[in-house]
Amino acid sequence: MATPRPQKSAEHAGRPPTLKDVALKAGGLHPSTVSLALRNFPGVSEGLRRRIKAAARQLGYRPDPLLAAFNSHRISHSDRRNTVIIAMAAGGGARSEWEKSPMHRQIWAGARRSAAELHAKLELFLVGPSQLSASRLSGILVARGITGVVVAPAHAGVALDVDWSLFSAVRIEEDGLSEPRYQVAVDHRLSARRAWLRLRSLGYQRVGLLDPSDWSAPGRVQTHAGIEFEQTHVPRHLCIPILDTPSPAPAQVGDWLARHRVEAVLCPNPAGWDLLKEAQGSGAAQCPAFGCLQLAEQVPGMAGMMADYEAVGALAVEQLVTLMRTHERGAAQVEVCTLVSSHWREGASCPPR
Repeated sequence: MATPRPQKSAEHAGRPPTLKDVALKAGGLHPSTVSLALRNFPGVSEGLRRRIKAAARQLGYRPDPLLAAFNSHRISHSDRRNTVIIAMAAGGGARSEWEKSPMHRQIWAGARRSAAELHAKLELFLVGPSQLSASRLSGILVARGITGVVVAPAHAGVALDVDWSLFSAVRIEEDGLSEPRYQVAVDHRLSARRAWLRLRSLGYQRVGLLDPSDWSAPGRVQTHAGIEFEQTHVPRHLCIPILDTPSPAPAQVGDWLARHRVEAVLCPNPAGWDLLKEAQGSGAAQCPAFGCLQLAEQVPGMAGMMADYEAVGALAVEQLVTLMRTHERGAAQVEVCTLVSSHWREGASCPPR
């Protein structure tokens, strides 16, 4: 029996479906995300890859082997004298602060690797009171003919007041910006849900979220949303109110632990573990378990969600290069966000109960 051919939609009747058709079918994604998924790029989550591949099958999409071979040949033989320069702009303090941050180091490593593979050069520009102003940055980029910008997470709330119509741009983990409208980020909501469920499977019933980070911290809103979603699936008396005061005092944390009889704590960063120890040292009830929601590097003995920020950086650069090659500048018609999933790492800080 012959296998039925996929039916072509009216939108691309009379022509083969393109990456743009698949992107639209898969939910309004960017074609570069579709391209990465079809090539099994590790930075695209498994769920998104399945969705995109299903859309491609439904449309009968087939990559053009001649075009793929031509692009591969063109890239591998491109003139290095015409290397494209990409700017990575980040708000914050000195470069030493950037280099101390595991998240920023991984983003930079992934971005540099991806840029090298695409024969582009990546340069870092820091914006802030002791660094470049946003207007100065814009002037430098225009003067040097740099048209591609990756906006990295800021150490503090630094506004990038740039005329984005002049640039192709992608932002990383920056929820406080309305532009650029292309974004690559860790899937913090899914990470929070998976961590919550993992702690429950280990036997902890009263799981609380301690978030001492600043209000503008990357993924804060999504993390809270993930925890609140999971709390709707447990009895009300097991729902622990989120302690989300920026930089709370140890006594405040200790009172929260004792008042709600918290059995296990989730926190967006490893510093929460030290805060818990301080709270316990002041006479608070002991908290037997701790899980970090955003582990950018392995911390001995610490359990939590390992975030692949290197993949985030690589994916941001690959999407940016696609925008630059298609001369797409300024705000997109819709906001496009590509999410990268994390995975749970077992550790002594969260033993089975």
